[in-house]
Amino acid sequence: MFPHLVFVGARPEIIGKLLGVPVTLTAIVRTGTDETFERKLALRTFSTDVTDVDALLACAREIHAWRPIDAMIAATEHALLPTAIVGEALGVRVNPVEAVTLAQDKAAMRRRLAERGVETIAHRVCTDVEEVREFLDTCPGGVLLKPADGNGGRGVALVRTPDDIPNAWAHTAPESRTAGVLAEEFLTGLETSVETMSAGGRHRALIVPAKHTSGPPHFVEIAHQMPGEHPPEVVKTATEAVFAALDAIGYMWGPTNTEVMIDGDRATVVEINPRWGGARYWEMLELVVGVDMAEATALAYAYDRLPAPFDVPAATCAVRLLTPPPGRIVAITGLDEATAVDGVVRIGELNRVGDVMPSLTDFRGRAGYVLATGPDRRAAADIAEHAASLIDMRTIPAASNAKDDASMRDDVRQTLSKLLPGVRSDLDALIRIPSVSADPAHAADVRRSAELTARLLKEAGAADVEILDDIEGGRPAVVAHFPAPPDMPTVLLYAHHDVQPTGDPGGWTSPPFEPEERDGRLFARGSADDKAGIAAHLAVLRFFGGRPPVGVTVFVEGEEEIGSPTLGAFLERHRDKLTADVCVLADSTNLDVGTPSLTTTLRGMTDVIVEVRALEHSVHSGIYGGATPDALTALCRLLATLHDDEGRVAVEGLVSAPAPAVDYPEERFRAEAGLLDGVRLLGDGTVAERIWTKPALTVLAIDATPVAKASNTLTATARAKVSLRLAPGEDAPAAQRKLIEHLRDRAPWGVEVEVTAGKAGRPYAVDTTGPAFEAARSAYGLAYGGDLVHVGIGGTIPFIAEFADAFPDAAILVTSAGSDPDCRAHGLDESLHLGDFENACLAQVLLLIELARQNDKNQPARAI
Repeated sequence: MFPHLVFVGARPEIIGKLLGVPVTLTAIVRTGTDETFERKLALRTFSTDVTDVDALLACAREIHAWRPIDAMIAATEHALLPTAIVGEALGVRVNPVEAVTLAQDKAAMRRRLAERGVETIAHRVCTDVEEVREFLDTCPGGVLLKPADGNGGRGVALVRTPDDIPNAWAHTAPESRTAGVLAEEFLTGLETSVETMSAGGRHRALIVPAKHTSGPPHFVEIAHQMPGEHPPEVVKTATEAVFAALDAIGYMWGPTNTEVMIDGDRATVVEINPRWGGARYWEMLELVVGVDMAEATALAYAYDRLPAPFDVPAATCAVRLLTPPPGRIVAITGLDEATAVDGVVRIGELNRVGDVMPSLTDFRGRAGYVLATGPDRRAAADIAEHAASLIDMRTIPAASNAKDDASMRDDVRQTLSKLLPGVRSDLDALIRIPSVSADPAHAADVRRSAELTARLLKEAGAADVEILDDIEGGRPAVVAHFPAPPDMPTVLLYAHHDVQPTGDPGGWTSPPFEPEERDGRLFARGSADDKAGIAAHLAVLRFFGGRPPVGVTVFVEGEEEIGSPTLGAFLERHRDKLTADVCVLADSTNLDVGTPSLTTTLRGMTDVIVEVRALEHSVHSGIYGGATPDALTALCRLLATLHDDEGRVAVEGLVSAPAPAVDYPEERFRAEAGLLDGVRLLGDGTVAERIWTKPALTVLAIDATPVAKASNTLTATARAKVSLRLAPGEDAPAAQRKLIEHLRDRAPWGVEVEVTAGKAGRPYAVDTTGPAFEAARSAYGLAYGGDLVHVGIGGTIPFIAEFADAFPDAAILVTSAGSDPDCRAHGLDESLHLGDFENACLAQVLLLIELARQNDKNQPARAI
């Protein structure tokens, strides 16, 4: 039978290494960890608190009773001492408690080394700064403070003068556990380490690497190379010192990483770390000397076997640790460029978006690593350094280390607030261009608007920007790309740069194309519809420095206000340029100021021109009136048949749909619509149903003699333009045919009726299930400080249905860039609520962050 080994606290990548090793494996994992992988590979898997001796002992006894244990191996630092205690209690093979204790207690370890005649460092355990001051007087080269227990990756601070002591003490003391603060003589010379494996008290040196630190005052390791290419005498001196130290503390089994200072022929052991190295170390060892450390550890415990010595390294490897600026990580980009560098083996142990990085004062300031190989140590180091430089971990100032969503929001808002004045300036510049797509006289302005939009996106860091106007009859559109990091989705951010005509300029309080801020609103044509959408997208891209955490395609259309007549052809031709997983359409409205809203239903639209002919020519109303119908009266009578007495649309066969469940009081609607007292609402049902999910019919215009030019004449012909809004689920061409049939069938007095079909835009209902909508609910709810509500919109946005057809798998989020019911889009004194505009910018930033975090959580663990 194979020896029965119990691995305590083993991670999945360690267990995976033991597949095929001739041992019977049982795993004890930490309570609360996902043990699916371990269960597949271990004979049995148990779960307990691996740091609690009593809990671990109870678990081990249960295992021992089921199948006798031959050896227990701690595979995580926090389980080292509990495992040693439990193993000795059971009488199984385990590293002695004394050895583990001495390795973890630096002061005790130094005393033991001195007792056994092994070179050590002058040191003192200090309880206050005065004791540090006294010890410094005996060490003219300086003093290094560190916690007296644990490994050397935290709490290290150099003291050269008495003035350094307060800050150094403040850094080290909080990291010290029960053993106090260790002050030791600061040694100069070559700092390195020796990787060893022990079996039955015999030791084998595997390699002596080279390491590099951040330097004083904290000496954080930031790079390693294997082999170290040290002179043979350095390797020999270091190895002998390490073996002597291991013998002195009674270390018997498994791996160590022992740090040594070399000064001439003097080698001083600084730390003994009986732990699992650091994944990057173990991987380098396997690549360079061919030793799988997990397998070697199992064989040492199970068979008292040491790895075979090696003479020539199989490879030369280097690691560069990633050290981003301190702050909250909001984007990680450049991984694809880094992984493409020839010689890169792995990029591992990355922190995630949302994590808060401290200053580089200890190992917690490192955010991952790049492992590379090359023809020699210098080349491998250069490759790792170059690849690391391509990885951009964008951070923003963080008010705290908290990872909760509210802390993330507050940090993002603070950083975003510094960018918004510049965004507002660019929004004003966009507004000043009268890009009225419906007026041929403004064709040059529409072009200028597209050019400015393209320039702003290029300045925001787009990899490429195009102005596309290659569809006959179309207006210039802008498409910009920000490539997706590996395994991340692409989000399409939509807006349009064309605007409606202004109507009578004299009806505006301020000039329509000169933005003016009043009472927290920005008044101008296009401020809300939809140049705010462009500005919101710019704010997001500038926040990320042009390198968002997900892919972004920006599509800014130039003909939305005339019904997007060439959009279908545009999508067909440029499909590959617009492919996305999520589409954010910032061209809708919020239910109210401060209420984030997701538009889930949109009505479609169709229109016709109906012309009535009653006479060959106009005639005198006095001579012919009373017997001769006139076209205008007949037209009025015909138009009156479009509604019943309650104001319901009377065209037969039109569809209605259920409305989103939202409270929309009639009193509020009357106030927002400006209804006069006594005027009744049309139709029936809730307000939401009437304006969002039922058909609506409007006479938009009538061609007739104006009152000022009226004469006593019976009109020969008259015509009107009729618009029909369509409920979600309606077929737009079919509805248009029904309207035409209605008008033709109800011609009064036998007059001739000719109906000319106009444009048609399909209605749309959004499926709000799936992870993108979960991300939106989180992001917009956080940004606005209230739940995201679902609303409908009575208007039509043809782009949505067109895009849904072109990209059926994309999630479509119809949002507001700050528009609200009082924005008066298309009307006089259009305005943008600036507070909600800021919230919309914040929400979009949080949405991209949440999509990145969401996607990252769904990725499998990185191989180590």
